[in-house]
Amino acid sequence: TIMMTKVLTPADVLFADKLLHQLERKLKLKRRIGLEALIEEVEGMQNVDAIAKSTPRLECLVFGMGDFSASMGVTTKDVGSNDGYPGDLWHYARFRLIMACRAAGIDPVDGPFADFRNGEAYREECRRSMILGCVGKWAIHPSQIDHALEIYSPKAEDVARARKLEKAYAEAEAKGLGAINVDGVMVEDGDYSGPSGAGRVLAHPGVELAVTETARGGILLKGIGLVRNDVSVVTNVTADHLGLQGIDTVDQLQE
Repeated sequence: TIMMTKVLTPADVLFADKLLHQLERKLKLKRRIGLEALIEEVEGMQNVDAIAKSTPRLECLVFGMGDFSASMGVTTKDVGSNDGYPGDLWHYARFRLIMACRAAGIDPVDGPFADFRNGEAYREECRRSMILGCVGKWAIHPSQIDHALEIYSPKAEDVARARKLEKAYAEAEAKGLGAINVDGVMVEDGDYSGPSGAGRVLAHPGVELAVTETARGGILLKGIGLVRNDVSVVTNVTADHLGLQGIDTVDQLQE
């Protein structure tokens, strides 16, 4: 998977998509190379819906609040902090990016938090983005990894509840019911099949670890900035990184 920084329009992604398509054909690669896009400029956020749907190669969008704050003229001392703002400074931008991702069927990922010595503040930012629908958050320092894994991975009680809902809803569907009562709370289709529903909890790669309470180190968490879909994330890829020195246009890669 290759990460693209400073994505402003769908054309940016489509250029990379075409380049990679030609590379895959030339090198006879059997697996498609994925793309991730960093949304860190006002123009990129304004075009986020079109960017998210630009190509099936795109796997996720990442909210880069550091450069985004500079682009917006937001005054903050540290990347990712609220800096005294009365509320969540990044709520709207996160929410907009997450909606675009969900509509396109790709993963929304929250960006970095610069003050890596402030573990509790990082955890709070993880909680806020997780509640909104992000599947992970960048960890720019080893001290942040355990916090992100803990917040974004399902707890044993979450898995137990999800399995209870799954069973109850399956029984309800068999009876032709659209909504049911579980422990005095109404449950409908969105509680199971929605982005934060029981089905998504049970599909999480860390579910079995959450149930058995084994070491968290075995969980592969999408979007943490270290591992994603069992491959390393490559950032700031250039022609030199791909061994394409002297190639200036995608046309030069055609067979």
